[in-house]
Amino acid sequence: MYKRLRNLFYVGVAVILVAGFVSFRTQSPVAAAAGAGAAAQQTATIDKGDVTLTTNATGPLSAKQQVNVSFLTQGRVILLNVQEGDHVRKGQTIAVLDTTDLQDAVNQAQARSPGSTYSRQKQRR
Repeated sequence: MYKRLRNLFYVGVAVILVAGFVSFRTQSPVAAAAGAGAAAQQTATIDKGDVTLTTNATGPLSAKQQVNVSFLTQGRVILLNVQEGDHVRKGQTIAVLDTTDLQDAVNQAQARSPGSTYSRQKQRR
């Protein structure tokens, strides 16, 4: 009886192995490609060129570095050399102030100083 049961077990294992092998061969991509033959192959010529990729994304943006710019004196900006979003370099002039009022103040101070030409001319009279 054990001999019969043992033989039945061997036959069952053999059937399961054959069924698994057949199932694997029919479902594997290698078998599908080999079975399709040359009809599924696609050919194209190779051209040299640029690869273009477009990506759309949403979300908040923030600058790597933010700097507050201020002048040492008050005045009116007469020239703005950059626009929002422009890249700037160290030492680049970003804006120019109207300095006519400052130059007038310098001229008046020089005129009032004791060593100035204006004050010497005034003293001679």
